[in-house]
Amino acid sequence: MAITTEPGAGSGTPSDKPRSTPRVKPTPGVRGGPINFLRETIEELRKVVWPTGPELFRYTVVVLLTVVVLGALIFGIDSGLHALVAKFIVGNG
Repeated sequence: MAITTEPGAGSGTPSDKPRSTPRVKPTPGVRGGPINFLRETIEELRKVVWPTGPELFRYTVVVLLTVVVLGALIFGIDSGLHALVAKFIVGNG
């Protein structure tokens, strides 16, 4: 029992894919320039919800504590691996 399909059906040919809207090429010289870029940047920065002083302090403390804890963890793992290598592989332990 053979199953037949139409030619190109399910074969991944371009005719099976949905057509997307064609890309519009940007018009040369309509980029806006650096002044427009700065204006848009300032406009976007005005929309930002900036943290308050206490929030900023709290976030800074969290970051510093995280860095210290992870640094200590990496130091411990590195020291332990160094001691194991020195003892069992190099034989200087």
